[in-house]
Amino acid sequence: MGQWEYTAITTDRAVDLNGDNVSNIDLFGTQELPQCVKDNITTYTENGPSNKPEYNVTENNLACDDNNPFSFVEEDFWSLTNNNSVISFENREPFRIVELTNTKLIVESDDTFESMEYVLTISFKRK
Repeated sequence: MGQWEYTAITTDRAVDLNGDNVSNIDLFGTQELPQCVKDNITTYTENGPSNKPEYNVTENNLACDDNNPFSFVEEDFWSLTNNNSVISFENREPFRIVELTNTKLIVESDDTFESMEYVLTISFKRK
């Protein structure tokens, strides 16, 4: 539960998400992802207005495109499955929990970009 901020975003194979003809495994420490994505806040709540556990990603100070700062970028519902080793969602691919402590969360998810499948690893620290 709580708010989490990114500390690392990596892939198991190099990808060129920003179209600069340079592929990277480290998406967070390079220019593959814009800074306005890197400062987003991810929140897990136990019970939201819908009476379900809610997951959302919110713009922080640096908003992308025409979004307002602190507006929702993604909203979903979540639950722990597979013996509390997977965070499942209603509308997105699940996160496999690699590590979870009071201050650290590392998850993996299968992703595809331009027909290339890869594993995305996201590391968070509690905000």
